[in-house]
Amino acid sequence: MPAYLVRTIDEHDLVGVFYAPDTYSLAFMIDEVLDPDDCEYLLIGPGGIVWSSRAVEIPVPPDDNDDGSKNDPVPWQGARFTESWWTFVYCESRKRWRKVGVTLEDLYGVDPQMPDPDPMPSPPGGRVIPFRKR
Repeated sequence: MPAYLVRTIDEHDLVGVFYAPDTYSLAFMIDEVLDPDDCEYLLIGPGGIVWSSRAVEIPVPPDDNDDGSKNDPVPWQGARFTESWWTFVYCESRKRWRKVGVTLEDLYGVDPQMPDPDPMPSPPGGRVIPFRKR
């Protein structure tokens, strides 16, 4: 399964690193945070995110706050990309960035920018006449 490095098209802001079987599945995951049509990707090879020192015990126990929110006990500030992925993030790559090319309309069958259709007009007023039994 390919790995994708995803960024925004205009600002080149990092969106994330994803594993997905195809760009349709990739777009579905990107939609958790952004419109996938605003993003582009670079296919990247083997690599990962690593911690060079002790990070957190796996599985991570749930940590609910009193207000119902959850803390993320994973120490992301201590994480780094492996060397192969670091190169894609910090160096200009000869590989070509490609637009994701899947819209929200492709994913969900509706265009979120389109206004809701006008409601159907009510039928003209009238009187209901029941049929008599024979």
